[in-house]
Amino acid sequence: MERSASYQNNRASAFDPPDVLAETMHGALVGFELRELVDQEAIELNERGKEVYRDWTTSEVIQELQKIIQEKDTKKYIGGPYEKLILVIPTAEPVLTHWQLKPVLDTYEFNQTNQLQKAYLLFQYDPAIKSYPYIKLRLSANTRLDPTGNKPVAGLH
Repeated sequence: MERSASYQNNRASAFDPPDVLAETMHGALVGFELRELVDQEAIELNERGKEVYRDWTTSEVIQELQKIIQEKDTKKYIGGPYEKLILVIPTAEPVLTHWQLKPVLDTYEFNQTNQLQKAYLLFQYDPAIKSYPYIKLRLSANTRLDPTGNKPVAGLH
């Protein structure tokens, strides 16, 4: 993900969204939005004493990630302007592994976003690598038109 040394003054946001705020080393504001990838029905069944989990297909994962990206990209972000808006999607789904999804998600390009510059899928701690693996999701190039509507404005990467 973004190297922790790249940001300072990390804190919960007084505004929602985004969920977390940080600053670049140059003092620019960065917003982090969080949204878990879970199967709500499986959670509810487990809370009632059933031991179940969802057996996700790759296409279901992609569909759900696209839905989350779209949901978070259409929010009205308060307290900006932000140099970057970054989406972090943690998951603890037992059948979803970094090793399984990385080859697919490294080549899949999600729909263009208007506000989010980066998105990451974050997995639970993996003792084999002694870390929390993640996959940077590929978002279609996000450019916006200049105020005259004539040409794309760069710098949203």
